Amino acid sequence: MFNFLISAKVYQAGFAAARGLLSIMHPMRIEIGFLTMVLAVATLAPAVVLAAGGPVAQPSATKTYTLYGDGTAGQNGWGFTANTVTYPGPTLYANQGDTVSLSLFSKDGMGHIFVVDWNSDGIKNGADVNSTQFSSTTTATAFSFTADQAGTHQYFCSLHTAAVQKGPLIVNATGGGGTPSSDNTTLIIGGVVIVVAIVAVVAAVAMRRKKP
Repeated sequence: MFNFLISAKVYQAGFAAARGLLSIMHPMRIEIGFLTMVLAVATLAPAVVLAAGGPVAQPSATKTYTLYGDGTAGQNGWGFTANTVTYPGPTLYANQGDTVSLSLFSKDGMGHIFVVDWNSDGIKNGADVNSTQFSSTTTATAFSFTADQAGTHQYFCSLHTAAVQKGPLIVNATGGGGTPSSDNTTLIIGGVVIVVAIVAVVAAVAMRRKKP
């Protein structure tokens, strides 16, 4: 939004400068083609500024994972396959706002409940999100959640506790709107474009006036 306001101000300044130059050049009976060029240059400035705007929020996506849970002593943990179960389990990645879609299996045939520990207290409570209990070794239990909290979190099995089954979940922060540095860059670029346009027009007028 801040970049848009800057772009609008830059456009107004560029248009005013072009209009002033036109008022000077018009009495000189400069041909229509040259006037058209001036207007084109003035109109180009806001387009360049808008193109140089700050970062834009990434669109949300769906991250898909398959997880196998095992609570057997010495084999406990999580894995992307039944043969790759480790403790801690594999890292799950998502961008803030993404939907994380899980296919959950039980490697050991015991019941498990997958929990995202949003408040980092190591227990399942109202601040967290969790799947229903699953125990099938062959039929997946589907569970999806929105990764709306940026940071490094953990997931675990609430039936076997985080001491037996856990793994990291990393949610990368995303967001729109420019930072102060990018806003300044936008303003500088817009100013440079307008100055170059004005200098070019003035130089062209001077050269035409020198012609016999």
